[in-house]
Amino acid sequence: MLMKRFNINTGLHFSRLDYASCMGYAGYAGGSAIIPMILLLMAEELHFGLTSGGLLHLLRSLVMIAAMSVSWLLAARFGKAGTVGTGILLISGGLFVCSMAGDYRMLLPAIILVGIGNGFFESIVTGLVQDLHREESPGRYINIVHSFWPLGVLLTVTGAGIYLESGGKWRILLIVLALFCILPGVMFFHSGRLRESQVSHLKCRELFSPLKDRRFLLVLMMLFLAGGSEHCFTFWIPSFIELELDGGSAACGSGVALFAAGMFAGRLACGLFRQLKPEVIITGCASICALFSLLIPEITSGFFLQMILLLLGIATGPLWPGLQYCCASMLRQFNTTALYIVMPLFGIPGCGFCAWLLGMIGQYAGLRTGFYIVFFCNLLIVLLIRLLIRLDRNHNKSNDLT
Repeated sequence: MLMKRFNINTGLHFSRLDYASCMGYAGYAGGSAIIPMILLLMAEELHFGLTSGGLLHLLRSLVMIAAMSVSWLLAARFGKAGTVGTGILLISGGLFVCSMAGDYRMLLPAIILVGIGNGFFESIVTGLVQDLHREESPGRYINIVHSFWPLGVLLTVTGAGIYLESGGKWRILLIVLALFCILPGVMFFHSGRLRESQVSHLKCRELFSPLKDRRFLLVLMMLFLAGGSEHCFTFWIPSFIELELDGGSAACGSGVALFAAGMFAGRLACGLFRQLKPEVIITGCASICALFSLLIPEITSGFFLQMILLLLGIATGPLWPGLQYCCASMLRQFNTTALYIVMPLFGIPGCGFCAWLLGMIGQYAGLRTGFYIVFFCNLLIVLLIRLLIRLDRNHNKSNDLT
């Protein structure tokens, strides 16, 4: 009765590959979130400095982008399910090697393995979900699968935080995450052969052809801004709480956890409720983010900030998967695998660039001023999505005339 009243469509049909994708996203997120959490403990035990710790993050990012650039070769040869399964198993292997590290040099191959796995998983899994549900409402399934990224971050941040506070070992956390990632990896290989006939392969020329379409270029710009906006929160909110509000470690952790919980709720809601048009969801969510992000520089109450972060998380969550599905639904003439590989290649650098820009502004004018970056990112998304809708209408009209 409650589900009917709130208009929740329960006609979703999940396969084993869908469950594997959800679990894989949670493991992928956990592996990305755990390293920053235990970095200081690793540095103390393995005797390296913060600069070397920062190099680990840079190395993972560079390797991830390189892996995403060549992931289409594996998808063309072995199919999407096999490529995604390989990615999550590489993440598992990298985390396990990291847990066994006896010095800093042993961390380097571990981080390389994790970066390669991240790249293979991130670039292919969304296209796999799209192909599995091409005849249904793929946008709903994409949102639900993507909701397990913030859920993985939330569970890792809270669970690992409690475990470490009680005197737990960082190596045990890495082993637990590595073991968790094995299950979805095996599921991808077990199920992939059954569904491979539904999964399209990719030719080299199809990878670059979408770049000729102006609509695709607009989506890439919006993904750059959406990734940057999201990462500004996850990266800088703990520092904002500590420096501007004199909050402790518990307040910093709860801020990130509430933002991640909001992202999970926003993405899951877009999957469970009857789907609006993706461009409508993007316009509404980016408008909410732009409006409420203006409050952050003025906030003096920690409790009020927590509530704002929860709301901003709900609005931020649907932007990344929504933009990808919006692009795939508008540009149907292109190979969806090509679209889903190229899109993160432009979106992920936005995470690092905007976080760096906010930090640079924060260093000279304070973090409160730096958070205006989030407002401008989302304002630009609102303007660009309106331009995208206009270009798409003109494109459809020209096709109708011909």
